[in-house]
Amino acid sequence: MEKDKKYKYLIQRNFEELYNIYYNNKRKIIQKKGNDETRRMMKMIREIIDRKEFNEDELERIKNNNKDYLSYPDIHHPDFVYELSRKAEFFHCKSLLNRIDLDQKCYSKDFELGNHQQFLKAFMNRMTPYNGLLIFHGVGVGKTCSAVTISNSFRDIYKKDDKKIVCLVSKNIQPNWRKTIYDPSKGEDQCTGDTFKHIIGDLDGVVGKGLERKVKRTIKQYYEFYGYQQFANKIKNLVKNKMGNRKDIPIKEVEKSVIKSYFSNRLLIIDEAHNLRDDNLKVNQKNKDGPSKDTIKYLDKVVKYSDNMRLILMSATPMFNKPSEIIWLLNMLLKNDKRVPISIKPKQIFQSDGNLTDYARGIIKQKSKGYISYLRGENPITFPIRIYPDDYNDKLCISDKYPIYDIWNKKYNFNETYQFKFLKMYYNQIRDYQLLIYKEYIKSLSIGQKLQIESTGPGKQISNIVYPSIEILNDEYDEEDDINFSKMYGIEGFNNLIKSKIKNNRRIYEYRKDVPPFFSLEMIHMVSSKIHTILSGLKTRKAKGIIFIYSEFITSGVIPLGLALEHMGFEKYSGNHLKYPEWKKGSKNTKDEPIDYLWNPISKKKREFKRAKYIILSGDTDISPDNENDIKALVSDNNKNGENIKIVIGSVVASEGLDLKNIREIHILDPWYHLYRIEQIIGRGIRFCSHINLPNEERNVTIFLHAACERRNKESIDTYLYRMAEEKANLIGGVEMILKENSIDCYLNKHINMIKPQDILPVKLRTSRRRLLKSFEVHDKKYTKICSFSKTCDYSCGINSIQTKDINYDTFTFNNSKDLLLSIQKIIRELYEINNYYNLNEFEEIITKLIDTNKIIIYYALFNLIDNKITIWNKFKISGYIINKNNYYLFQPHNNNDRNVPLYYRNNKVKDNLTTHIPLKGVINKEKKKKKETEKEQEKQRTIQTSFNDIYNKINKKNKSKLELGKNKYDFHPFISSLNKDIYLDYYIDQLKYQEKIILLKEIVKEYIKTGEIKDKLNQTIFRLFSNNLIKKENEDYHIIESDKYDVVGFFICNTDTFYERKRKNKKELDNIEDNFNYYIFNEQWNEINDLDDGLLIKNNILRNIRKKEISIFNVTKVWGFSFKLENQKHVIKIVNKKFGMNNLPGKIVENIAQRNSIKKIISDEFKDEYKKYNQIISNLTSEDKKYSKLLESKEFLALFIEMILRNKKKKDRYSFIPYDLILFKYLT
Repeated sequence: MEKDKKYKYLIQRNFEELYNIYYNNKRKIIQKKGNDETRRMMKMIREIIDRKEFNEDELERIKNNNKDYLSYPDIHHPDFVYELSRKAEFFHCKSLLNRIDLDQKCYSKDFELGNHQQFLKAFMNRMTPYNGLLIFHGVGVGKTCSAVTISNSFRDIYKKDDKKIVCLVSKNIQPNWRKTIYDPSKGEDQCTGDTFKHIIGDLDGVVGKGLERKVKRTIKQYYEFYGYQQFANKIKNLVKNKMGNRKDIPIKEVEKSVIKSYFSNRLLIIDEAHNLRDDNLKVNQKNKDGPSKDTIKYLDKVVKYSDNMRLILMSATPMFNKPSEIIWLLNMLLKNDKRVPISIKPKQIFQSDGNLTDYARGIIKQKSKGYISYLRGENPITFPIRIYPDDYNDKLCISDKYPIYDIWNKKYNFNETYQFKFLKMYYNQIRDYQLLIYKEYIKSLSIGQKLQIESTGPGKQISNIVYPSIEILNDEYDEEDDINFSKMYGIEGFNNLIKSKIKNNRRIYEYRKDVPPFFSLEMIHMVSSKIHTILSGLKTRKAKGIIFIYSEFITSGVIPLGLALEHMGFEKYSGNHLKYPEWKKGSKNTKDEPIDYLWNPISKKKREFKRAKYIILSGDTDISPDNENDIKALVSDNNKNGENIKIVIGSVVASEGLDLKNIREIHILDPWYHLYRIEQIIGRGIRFCSHINLPNEERNVTIFLHAACERRNKESIDTYLYRMAEEKANLIGGVEMILKENSIDCYLNKHINMIKPQDILPVKLRTSRRRLLKSFEVHDKKYTKICSFSKTCDYSCGINSIQTKDINYDTFTFNNSKDLLLSIQKIIRELYEINNYYNLNEFEEIITKLIDTNKIIIYYALFNLIDNKITIWNKFKISGYIINKNNYYLFQPHNNNDRNVPLYYRNNKVKDNLTTHIPLKGVINKEKKKKKETEKEQEKQRTIQTSFNDIYNKINKKNKSKLELGKNKYDFHPFISSLNKDIYLDYYIDQLKYQEKIILLKEIVKEYIKTGEIKDKLNQTIFRLFSNNLIKKENEDYHIIESDKYDVVGFFICNTDTFYERKRKNKKELDNIEDNFNYYIFNEQWNEINDLDDGLLIKNNILRNIRKKEISIFNVTKVWGFSFKLENQKHVIKIVNKKFGMNNLPGKIVENIAQRNSIKKIISDEFKDEYKKYNQIISNLTSEDKKYSKLLESKEFLALFIEMILRNKKKKDRYSFIPYDLILFKYLT
């Protein structure tokens, strides 16, 4: 009664009120103030919420009023995906389209979980409230590893209570699951990291079956594997054992009790969940391990009766045949969470035009929220590119002119019949005996009636190959004779013409008496247009690489393909099947001449002959005695071009759990009534990094969907089935798009899930048939599997962006982001093998280029390294750890506990017997010497300042300023337009010696640092001219050259003495450029950088920043120059054009050019405007101006003229002159 009252009260509340009541109760539970009544109230609210219609206004108010929501967002939260995505442990699990590191991804020596796997591991673990998940990830992206990764969190806690992880997995792929959990052959590169290595212990000396048993036994401690029927039988047996002989307890109660006890507080993983559907039960009746009604019935009971069970469903194709299949999967997840399941009738799902109803769209969106993880397969960076024959204009490809007449030759009414939109089928024209038998089959069908799937079976086999009677094959039949087509296809037809026996565990086939060799290339077209098209096409075009051919049928596909290949000159890898005379030159009635994997016959061999081979992958041991070894040989690195196995023929066994490599063509021999089966087969050959061993241009796979037809415009059995499959795919695509939009990782994966034309450039491809596609678009295209066979590839996640400031760290811990933090720590540890010190900004800049993270998380990883004193190694292989000092993270050797040890001793190998005291007398003498040097500097500074004042006043006179050199005064205003008078002062500054520059700058820069301004106009100009020499600081980063926005802390000067001293030691001018500079930092007094404790850090920080910076002054014109000092301190100008080497500084010293006319030619060729003015002035001089004429013709003037032109010239963003102190930085690498 009390319960009814509460329910009545709650049902009258609006969504916002229910939401608030729910969260108040949830807080009580977390604060341990709740009780059973609190939990019942929450359960009631969940049931009511599930039944209520959404009100958008209410949801918006909830969103705005619940800013302080609990640690992990509830799946009912109106902004669930946004709130989830902005949590730090999830936000940095974004999957990005990375075009650069393909080799690194595919050849990585260290296994690392993908970002999507890290996300799922953080999303579902014992610390999060999420109980159910459908992993809707494309083929080849590591779904198994994702599930195993999630299970790792529960492994130990469940084992304590004898609650192993339950895996419901088809038997034929269970070995792959165990290898994913732990594969000893992979060493430390395991999906589970080093977990099982520690559990299993030392494996040295354990090999073969012993190793296999030990690994299997260890895995069994944590995991229980069941096939579909085995799972149902397990529950039946548990119930039976519990019941015993008792009849007084209802079986339903026993089932409930047993299931609750066995499955509560466990993790249940169901792989290939799409197999668990009603229409699949008929298909799997003959498969003892296939899903049955019992499987589905008991699964339903498990999710209903168990408590606190975590459920993971996995599928690349959650809807395999029809859209309504999603309902069953969602209901599994809903029931597991004790939520109201979906109850919807078929007519409520689709409108008359086939589109989803708004009601169905709303229900699916509401109920799937919080349960779906979506990630595409086939991203064009790490997967081979899929192409179709119409991409290179193959005329046999049906891609636009589809059949318009039905099977009975009646024109279609496309208002009633689905019209093809996108499928690209490959045309195979039926002829001869095959056409004869095909027509007889068509006659057997009821005219005008819709074909049932069951009735198309014979037609599919006949469309592949027919087996005419011996009379027909030998043209001994009358056209009026009745033809019993039912005996001319499949097993019966095959056995009528072929006899077989087992010999040495291999089935041998032989033509019956009087049967001509119809499997030969010369005759095969009469019975199989498809096999003829495939084999003749391959041979004619000399197809390169490995070919995969799939058929559902053994005697109507797989075996005839193999026998036809043997006729053509191939041999089977494990031994031939066809008993027929081998080729002998000049002989008749033999197989064709043997050919190699490049299609060359043995008679034309030019090197060692390697005969072309094929394999068959099937479940029949007579024709596939050792699938495992065949696959090993197929995918080995020695077979990347098909050297050892050229052609793979696969049956249904090859459609699941098979990872192929280097496949260049995939031929689908027979259609299926839904495309997802076909996509599953194609997915065997288009895998993550499957083509990395091939050249870039050859990383592609051509898909052939073969369709046998009478003529192009008439429907055939094959095109009919493809039409049906396309229609279904179109309908399923609508539901898939909702799941994608509603996925929990929609925002995190959107950059990889939607690839637009602007995201990726076209690529150059060379097909297997040697066709060159110069500019192939690899972005997502409408109506493809990636786009859910829909007319648009775009969908919205409802989130534009999440800013760094919005990231939430409330639940961020080392454990839930261990993989990300370990990746960061790995990079940090590798960085210390290069340098012994970094600041946080440097770490951030380097690490964020490599992985998706931010400064806070980098700091977190760094703190963990420091706090735990985790061992790192420097470039000298010395072990140590990281310490933090003065905002730097320093390498601290293990063998030295002194945190103040100078950087030199951190960076270099040093002897242990270092002097530990400094003589007092030396200190006193040093202080006296320093005082004298300071007095001398002050005197020198006054002299320089006086001299520059005089120069400055002359330059700035009202009349035109002149450049004075000794007795000569040069005025360049008439020769150079818009002459900047500062270039004269700049020229005089370049004349100063190294020590004079230091003295001048110390005074001027000190004034600016202390007061923030410079009062004297001359000093202002000098300060401006030296602006690129200033050292500036922002936080702990130091910058030089074009860094206006930071605080000035010092300056640098190029040390000519060091430059020439190094040259005398035979060092190249451009080697170790950084050693030619001296840096001065002001902190109450001037210090040369090497005298500071952290001087080396500052210097290296400057150099790192300059290396990564684009400097505009180094963006030079075609002809440019720079000033430089000779060893005798003489100032010179060098002019640079294209003709210089890079072992030394480029260019020629202008004064060293032998002929005056050569200097003139440089001016006339490179500086035409200035030369024109120069010529005009010379020609206007009179005989009385002889001395001026002589002066203007002198080498001294002409060299100065070039220097002034270059100092004054600038074209847009290009410079013509680089000052002496900066030139070496242009060549810093």
